Amino acid sequence: FPSHDIWASLVILEKFSNQPNKNRLKKMKKLSIFFLLAFPILLQAQDLRKYVGTYAMVGPYQKIEIKVENGALYGLADGSDGSKLEKTQNPDEFLVVAYGATAKFTKNAKGLITQVILTVQGENYTATRKDPNPTDYAGDYQMSGAPFDVLTISPDGNGLKAIAPGVGEGPLQDTEIYDEFFEANNGATIRFTRDEKGIVRRVIILVQGMELIGEKK
Repeated sequence: FPSHDIWASLVILEKFSNQPNKNRLKKMKKLSIFFLLAFPILLQAQDLRKYVGTYAMVGPYQKIEIKVENGALYGLADGSDGSKLEKTQNPDEFLVVAYGATAKFTKNAKGLITQVILTVQGENYTATRKDPNPTDYAGDYQMSGAPFDVLTISPDGNGLKAIAPGVGEGPLQDTEIYDEFFEANNGATIRFTRDEKGIVRRVIILVQGMELIGEKK
């Protein structure tokens, strides 16, 4: 299932390919070069999102926030300035640029990021990722531009399910990305966004090349 950004790129290329004017091939060539160059950047930003989250620590800090801004990964510990994280040659390892430290992310048996180990001046500090509470997402979302007015997210056993009147309902499968799920019945990626206080305020549904947005009521 292609990401929305890549899907949009293909749609733009298709529009240009249907233009009858004599500059069509030149425009196609320029766009092809652009998207070939942009494609690794899009994938990199997508890959970085799997590290995003809040990590609780016992040590010099109580928690560490990991986020993606402008295609780069940043870490922010409480009571300190944030720092850009630059990838090293080792898997899931980053250099904490501002402090000359390293951050090594570790995974569980399912391949999901669960911890980050900070190495500062030879000392190791482990921070454990906080799993979001399913109730964070539960509620009704007023949709815009969707074939249904309201999307309902409700608890379903140990997980969640999405209910779209007139379309259907289905369980939400966890992904490796924080606040993002997959709904297999419709092949939809369902992404939630939070405000500055960490409260879920919006849902974004990526399906069939469309981006449908809903605001939590």
